[in-house]
Amino acid sequence: MSRTGWELAIAALATAFAFIFSAWVNAVSRLSHARARRLEEEHPRAGGVLVSLAANPRPYLAGTLLAMLLARVSAVVLVAEVLLRSRVPAAAVVAIAVMTFVLFQVAEIAPRTWVLERPDEVMLLAAC
Repeated sequence: MSRTGWELAIAALATAFAFIFSAWVNAVSRLSHARARRLEEEHPRAGGVLVSLAANPRPYLAGTLLAMLLARVSAVVLVAEVLLRSRVPAAAVVAIAVMTFVLFQVAEIAPRTWVLERPDEVMLLAAC
């Protein structure tokens, strides 16, 4: 695979990680003690993790938000690098515009929608 191929593959992977981190943050942000206890009754192992998260989410959220930011910035930088090397006019502006749209859809709208439609499933996945 060429250098460009690798960079785009890593950018896509970073975008996928941004989706996962965003879903996790949205799920944990909506997690109440009551919901965590109910999920613990149905799924003791994962539910126990959720009870711990509900008790003190800040340390987990801070690390996840940092990882999410790193994934997003990495994706934008890699796409910008590919476009700059390809001599695309206004490459940085194009990369920022395209990646803003992509990341908004993939790392903001899609994870939120998923969490709103299936909160318990996403919370249980977040606990794994």
